[in-house]
Formats: sequence, C-alpha cells, structure tokens
Amino acid sequence: MRDAATAMLNVIYKHLGEKTTKFLDGVKPATMQLIEKEFEKITPYAKGEFQSSRSVKGEAAPAAGGGGGGAAAAEEPDALAELENAMPRADISKQLNAKLIKMFTETDWKLKVKGCEAV
Repeated sequence: MRDAATAMLNVIYKHLGEKTTKFLDGVKPATMQLIEKEFEKITPYAKGEFQSSRSVKGEAAPAAGGGGGGAAAAEEPDALAELENAMPRADISKQLNAKLIKMFTETDWKLKVKGCEAV
C-alpha cells in the first residue's frame, strides 16, 4: 500500500512540482523524508510539456479514427482503458465552488474528508 501511495504521489509531483508538498502538511516527518527522497528522483513536467491522450475502445474506436491495432487490440484492452471504464463519469463542475475548494486547503483533515465526500 505504501508503494502504491508513493507511486501516486510521484505522478502528482511530476505534474504539480513543489506545490505537491503543500498538500502533505499532516504527514509524519520520517515519512515526509522518504517522500522527499522519492521526489528528488523526479523531474517535474515543464509548463505545457505534458500532452494528455485518451484511448478509445469499443464502438467508438472506429469513429475516432485511431488504433490500427485491428481485432487483436479490441480483444486485449489495455489497463488504462479498463481503469477509465471502471468508474462512472459525472459532471461535477457545478459543485466545485469556492467553499468546497477551500475545504481542500484546510489544515483539519476532517474538513478535507468532508470536501472529498462532497465531491
């Protein structure tokens, strides 16, 4: 579990850089040292460097014009596509207001949890 959490933090750090440490204010000092050692190994993306991509499968794949993998690609979906399909999508843009965003910056972890639950 610790390795998975560290891997997730590494990905977040790669995208956000030093801003990531602001979210980790409640972490024990010994654990924070381990996390910072991992962060030293990572070069964050420069602004505009990361280009997101989305894989399409099923009926939408031919319409997207991507692929070229043929039937073999349709039989063996990649892990990322499976992960994207595992959770339903919902538009939460109307729920994201200043009050909710402020809950994520609170030092009290109980308020952070309430913000997460609200989302």
